[in-house]
Amino acid sequence: MSTTDPIHPMTEDPWGQYREAAADRLASCADYLGRLQRSLTGEAAPDRHYFTIRAHDLYEAARDLVRFTQAVEHWLIVCNESVLRQNGTPAGATCELPRNHYGGHDDEPPTSLAAQVCHSARLLMDEAEETSRVIDLLGLRSDQRRAFGFEKAFDPEFHELLEALEQMGSSLVYRANKASGLLHDLANEMPQEEWDEMDRYEDEDDDLDEEEVDDQLIVEVRSSAPLPPVRRARGLDL
Repeated sequence: MSTTDPIHPMTEDPWGQYREAAADRLASCADYLGRLQRSLTGEAAPDRHYFTIRAHDLYEAARDLVRFTQAVEHWLIVCNESVLRQNGTPAGATCELPRNHYGGHDDEPPTSLAAQVCHSARLLMDEAEETSRVIDLLGLRSDQRRAFGFEKAFDPEFHELLEALEQMGSSLVYRANKASGLLHDLANEMPQEEWDEMDRYEDEDDDLDEEEVDDQLIVEVRSSAPLPPVRRARGLDL
């Protein structure tokens, strides 16, 4: 599903100045895919080890392409108005805030909580993926010895991976806790009108969920009234 706002279709190039960068990332994916196809058909490097490495490269290239396209959606809606110095002369920079933002222009705005959550979640996902890969490798090597009757011998790399597991676990816990804390802060930073809209949505949903049971109309009763409409600081602008 496209994330481009259909209410404001772009009449010019939908990729703007980022088309070439998107093409480069796509070409990287195509290159790795071509290598995989040639390896599988036996044209070049037909061994499984090479194929596995290139498959991982393709995974990372595709992941980076997805993240790039997500970033482009935000880059295309920035203000881009010139930032002025205190004396009114151009500072040689443009505003990086979203269009129609509150307050003055800023070429280096502080990172929003939403962007921090996104970055933290991605780091957690990447580390979890790497941890999963290491554990799979450890299990595979152990099973291979049993399956092929290999004698147990000291494997320095195997033991290094074992020693790294504890550190990986600690890092995952740290990143998960950090992401959780940021998510909590983000929810508290949500503008009050967003919570009001959620209340109205849930009220409408409750009306649809009412059921007639034994001629009794069961309706959920809210324990508290919606909070007054008070604008809070922006927290969802990426």
